[in-house]
Formats: sequence, C-alpha cells, structure tokens
Amino acid sequence: MTAAMENLMENIFLNKICAEWMKKSWMTTRGLGSWLDNLKQRLELLNLWKDDPTTINKTICFLNRLYKPNSFLTAIKQVCA
Repeated sequence: MTAAMENLMENIFLNKICAEWMKKSWMTTRGLGSWLDNLKQRLELLNLWKDDPTTINKTICFLNRLYKPNSFLTAIKQVCA
C-alpha cells in the first residue's frame, strides 16, 4: 500500500476530506460524509439545469449547492437589468 492510499484510508476512517480533494473543492468545514452528500446535491441541481434550462426560474435555487454562488448572482443580476 502506498503512502497516498494509506493517507486516504485514514481520512475516510476519520471522516475528513482528503487534502487533494480540498484543493479542487469549495471551502467547507463539513465532514466527508456530509461533503459527499452536498456534492451529490450540487451535481443533481446542475444536471437538472443542464437538461432543461427553463427550470431555473421554476425551482428554488439553493445557492450553497453552487460552486461559485457570486458568479451565479452576478449573471442573474445582469440578465434582469
């Protein structure tokens, strides 16, 4: 077993997000289980919008599930202006 695999197993055991994953992730203080659930919800929301963009105005938008909520709010502000 490599050191990276051992480190990953230790993080899973301790319910912590791996440092490599955090480099590519949004800032969070969640545990691994909660972080994975939130990631799944974010992907489901983005896939919903990808499949049918008209649903954006018909559904509730959970800003915490977006990768960069500020970018989304700026885009909405420019469209509505």
